[in-house]
Formats: sequence, structure tokens, C-alpha cells
Amino acid sequence: MINGLWGIRLTAVWVFALSLCVLCGDLSRAWADQDEIEVPPTGDLTAALKMVPAGGRIVLKPGIHRPDSALRIDSDGVSLVGEPGAELHAPKDLVADAFLTVDAAGVRIQGVVFDGKFAACQAIRSLRNSQNLRIEECEVRYWSKNGIELDGADLVVSKCRIHHCLSTSDGKPDEVHGVVTTNAKGLRIEGCRISNCSGDSIQADRGSWQEIEIVDCDLFLEPLAESMRGFKKGDLVGGNAFDTKRDARSEEHTSELQSPCNLVCRLLLEKK
Repeated sequence: MINGLWGIRLTAVWVFALSLCVLCGDLSRAWADQDEIEVPPTGDLTAALKMVPAGGRIVLKPGIHRPDSALRIDSDGVSLVGEPGAELHAPKDLVADAFLTVDAAGVRIQGVVFDGKFAACQAIRSLRNSQNLRIEECEVRYWSKNGIELDGADLVVSKCRIHHCLSTSDGKPDEVHGVVTTNAKGLRIEGCRISNCSGDSIQADRGSWQEIEIVDCDLFLEPLAESMRGFKKGDLVGGNAFDTKRDARSEEHTSELQSPCNLVCRLLLEKK
């Protein structure tokens, strides 16, 4: 009698598990076939990014989204769009080069708040294979590494607010920049407000970068409203508004190009 009952129970459990697997498989296939995926704050954004087809769109619903790990977009033409009030918060103790890495063409990121909680990584990074990336109307705040690092071709950062990218070592400010590039081939930064970074607002580092445009941007410092990341309330933290570098092999050219730029940027910061 006992063996018979267990046989019935095990059969029922097996049927239920099989049905659940079939259902999950159907949902995964249906999800992958959708051009638009809506992700609530309790949803799995990591899974959505893996399932979204090329040219698809992911919409973050309002609220705080806390993925368990770093994120990656490697399908062409994907859009990650935040509805008003949608925030992406970095996982606690995140260990990664960047919270969101882009390695694809035609990616668009719009209307998302990237809050790092001072995680020791960058908010967004595009790799050298990336092309035609658009980052629009986003807020990037509270990171211990660069806010946005961009390589690739035909890149645009538009109408974004990037602030409080801060870190110290042994009581001294670390080089933490708002936007940085090493090897971009065509980078336009327009209509952005970048402030209170312990490095430069924008830095073009030593590399093979070309054709950088900075248009209608507000690059400034203001006293810290509260103590954070080793800095005291009221501190003015930051380096240059725009710092451009060249390979050390052409030191004479580097000096001629960099010094006037840095001088002008410092004057702009003092006026602010």
C-alpha cells in the first residue's frame, strides 16, 4: 500500500515537472520571438538581454531594477529604454569592468538612470567593435570608476547627466572621469551636463581616437552637498573640463595640443 502511494505521488510530481519544463520552453520561445520585451522591477533583465532578438526593444518599467550581475548587449540594433522612473542599480559588491557592456552595432540606450552606489566599475562601456551607439537622456551617477567609456565608431552621448563619479586612494583623488575614450572613431557629446567627477569631465586618453565633438555641454564643479567617497562636504572635486592626450611618441605635438586646451578648461571651471 505504501509503495503504491509513493508510485502515484512520484508519477504526479514527474508529470508536473514535465509540464512546467514545457511551459517554460514555450515562454522562452515566445519571449525570443517578441520584438519588444517589458521588464518590471522584479523581472529578469539579464535573461531579457540574452533573449531579445536583433533589432528588438527592451522597456524597463518604472521602479528600481537590481540585476544580480553585470549586463551585456551583443545583439545588433537592440534598444534599452527606460520609462520615466526606471532606475538600474548596480549589484552589491559588483566585480566587473563595467555594469553594462555594449559589443554590437546600432544599440540605443535611452531614459535610464544608472546608479552605481559607488561600485568599483564603470557604468557603461562600448568595445571597439561597437558602431552607431546612441546613449540618450540617461543619468549616470555614483560610480567609483569612469561613468562612460566609449570605443568604437559613430558614437553619440546626448542630453545625459553624468555626476558624482568619485574615488580616493591614500587621501588623494583618483582619476575617475565622466566620459572617456581611447580609440573612438567619431564621438559626439552634445547637450550633456557633467559635474563633480574626481578626474576630468571628459578625457580623450592616449590612443587612436579621432573626430571628437563636444557641443552645447555644461562641464562644471560645485561644492559637494555631503561627504562621500573620502571627500568632505563643500569640497570642489575635479580636474579639467576636457583633457585631450596624445601618444608619448609625439611629445612635442602633445604639448602644443594639450596645454592650451587644459588652460581654457580650467578657466571655464573657475567661472562656474
